[in-house]
Amino acid sequence: MSIDIEQQELLSLTDAARVLQINGKRPHISSIWRWCRRGLNGVRLEYGRAGRRIVTTRTALTKFMNQLAEADRPPTPSKQPVQSAVHCTPVTNRVAIERAQKVLKDAGIS
Repeated sequence: MSIDIEQQELLSLTDAARVLQINGKRPHISSIWRWCRRGLNGVRLEYGRAGRRIVTTRTALTKFMNQLAEADRPPTPSKQPVQSAVHCTPVTNRVAIERAQKVLKDAGIS
């Protein structure tokens, strides 16, 4: 989604930092610029250029934060059936050991 200048209020990176202010602390402008250019955890903040000014929107900030939160969630387990573990009885265990010993003997290992 690109930034629509007719539908959304444009924010400078300084204004975006003010919007993200929590408990009197706000991210540094260079951090916001880095989120635009490189992203964070594979998520990039949408931005636009107006001459030399870099701008974003509240919608882009909201989308960025929601995508970051989504990236933090663990993947959902697949719906494939779980294979049950092989149940070994003393007899099947002894037979498996004997087969393994025969293979090792035939190979000249034991």
